[in-house]
Amino acid sequence: MNRSTHPGLRKLSGDCIGCHNPVSYMLVGTNAGKFSKGVHPVAPGFIPSEPSIPDTRVMTGEECSMCHAEVFRTWKQANHARAFSNAIFQTAFKLEKTAWCVNCHGPLWQRDRTPLEKLGVEGKDEPGLHHAGVSCVVCHMKDGQIYTRNAKKRDESKLFHPLYVDTRLGDEEYCGGCHQFNFVSHHEPWPVYENSIPMQNTVEEYREVVADRRVACYSCHFEKTDHSLHPKGDLKSVFKYKIVSSPHDDRRRITFDIRLENLGHYFPTGDLLRIFSLYVKSGTGEELFRKDYRKQVRVIDRSLVADSVLRPDPGTLVAADRVIFETKTRDLRCEIVYRRQGGLEHKASKFTLPEKIHHNVLYAGPCDAAKW
Repeated sequence: MNRSTHPGLRKLSGDCIGCHNPVSYMLVGTNAGKFSKGVHPVAPGFIPSEPSIPDTRVMTGEECSMCHAEVFRTWKQANHARAFSNAIFQTAFKLEKTAWCVNCHGPLWQRDRTPLEKLGVEGKDEPGLHHAGVSCVVCHMKDGQIYTRNAKKRDESKLFHPLYVDTRLGDEEYCGGCHQFNFVSHHEPWPVYENSIPMQNTVEEYREVVADRRVACYSCHFEKTDHSLHPKGDLKSVFKYKIVSSPHDDRRRITFDIRLENLGHYFPTGDLLRIFSLYVKSGTGEELFRKDYRKQVRVIDRSLVADSVLRPDPGTLVAADRVIFETKTRDLRCEIVYRRQGGLEHKASKFTLPEKIHHNVLYAGPCDAAKW
């Protein structure tokens, strides 16, 4: 073992293999089209049968839009379509560039065409399939066959392509291939997961919250031709709140009542950097009070530091809370903000995105307001 090349190295590990014994393999078959928690990209197995149709049009969903226009339109608005290209992921990816991230956020990535080191680099990242994010074929095509959850009986002679049925499409096991995983001990040549608390825990949250398994992930996130992931409305439209300012002795008492309905998991869920915050500020903008709903894990030892996320009451799919704050300050302003990258905001030198991109302001104004 050459210690002059790697000073301080005490023992060999799986990370050594990536450079000293590089692994190359071709993914084929039905399992290659499954979500792998970032272990490998998705290979739908598409083989063009019509030379006049470029495979990129099929892989990116453009060809699908010819018959499924509304599905394609709503998908383009969804986070699935922007999984790789959105500014938050691109900023985080530059801080920690691993294939593990791309295999979920750009699952059609072709590593032989665009090496990892070129991804996300202006002028070097070629317009490959990874830019399509989680496109139609990522979920609906396996081994070159197109699957649906519950195909109605149709005259197959009139179909543009055959349809196969997979009743698991859109259930928690299916979605868990990207939305349920632990921390990893190392990334190369493939991710090795630790026996730690989860890094993302949405599926286990769902299993705790939802007693009726007939209410699956797709029940809330898809509706007929709507693939926006939020067919009942985005967070700002469905979130309910009451803010009341009242006198209490020589102070002002601010009472927040908040409520989220049809919630099949905790909130926030997914990325541990997400924080949902209630603020009381002075008229000059000074922060007087903040209540954070978040899950915080100390990365160095994987220990749970805080867990204050909103949890639906059992059997109700409704999460609610009341928060009270008192102050002698009279000129007050209240805010309700979903901070998508709240856990990185203190690293201003590395995390340079403007607030308007990663802050979803649900309310900002006087401390007397209601949307109930």
